[in-house]
Amino acid sequence: RMRRARRCRRSRAWCPRRCRRCCRRRTRARDRSTPRAGAAVVFLYPDYRDGVFAHKFNTDIFIQYTLRKGLIKNYYDTPETINLIHEWISSAHDVYFYMRPSEATGYFQNDFILSDNLLSTLLNFVKSAEVGMSFDRNLPLLILANRNFERGNTVKGEEYFTALETEKLISSGNKYEYLSQTYFINSIIDLSTHLATTGHKKKSMEIIALYEPYIRAFCYAAAADGLYKTYQPAAFEFLDSAYAMVNKIDYNTLNGGIYDEQDVRRFMIYVLGKVGGEKANRLSNGYTKELIEISKVRGTVGMILGTATDGNYYTALSVMPTTLTEDQELVCYYSILGQIVRSQKIIDDWKGMDESLLWEFNYFLSPG
Repeated sequence: RMRRARRCRRSRAWCPRRCRRCCRRRTRARDRSTPRAGAAVVFLYPDYRDGVFAHKFNTDIFIQYTLRKGLIKNYYDTPETINLIHEWISSAHDVYFYMRPSEATGYFQNDFILSDNLLSTLLNFVKSAEVGMSFDRNLPLLILANRNFERGNTVKGEEYFTALETEKLISSGNKYEYLSQTYFINSIIDLSTHLATTGHKKKSMEIIALYEPYIRAFCYAAAADGLYKTYQPAAFEFLDSAYAMVNKIDYNTLNGGIYDEQDVRRFMIYVLGKVGGEKANRLSNGYTKELIEISKVRGTVGMILGTATDGNYYTALSVMPTTLTEDQELVCYYSILGQIVRSQKIIDDWKGMDESLLWEFNYFLSPG
């Protein structure tokens, strides 16, 4: 009997019954290349996630591990699991707006940025995967298109833009909760601006036309702002489109009269301040009067910031209403001084601070 016995793989002791069942079960457990049923929900999300407003993105360590070891095709081989990667990419670009108690303005926080190379690698994996058709590629393509346009690589930016499934952009933007939706809409605003400023006015207009009026108004205004930075005549075409769209929107019903983050008129005041002239000033004053009470000063500050952009500091001072309080006047003076400092362009290290201080002209918030 002892000659027929075998050592148990678990305890290494002699087992007269040869322990076949135990050893086979142990052998299967050692095969870690294929996850067990149910592991997708608990373990295959590529990061840590917890409750509401807890960060669902920290690093790309796990995804890089699966790519390095060649495990990604085994782990993410169903529509459910491959879309965990999509949710992770979306979570990586959620922008949380933090407000410190002692500060008048807030700042954006995104501690770890996914590289272009990783996004491209994941797109290639999705393209070759059997279940890749269930993966919505619009989000990573939109990110890569905007990044390349921002770097001045218009050829690569247009390549990623062409790969977008434009008929699915609306559903792509509504895939997750409002933080992700807000990021996606801002990315569309950026894309339409990049297309307009690189000579693709028709394509920009086609993308903008897909959306509802208040989003279209933001896109038109942002494109006009981008074009006016280099004094391109097309800026006025987009500005006219934004003006026409504003006249179609009833802002009293859109936000219930108490919330104005969907109100493009504050941004329009900023752009019109840059343009200047009697007509632009008249429109700006009219928009300021129409804003809800808590936003009238923000509208005035936008007008001052826009007017002072090209060095028209005295003109910016002259548009300050005489009805402002001392605190409100101080904010206006501070805004003019900020534009004076930005015009000097000494170093680029202050770019992040400028984006924070001018957040409402660079990032548009949707309601929660």
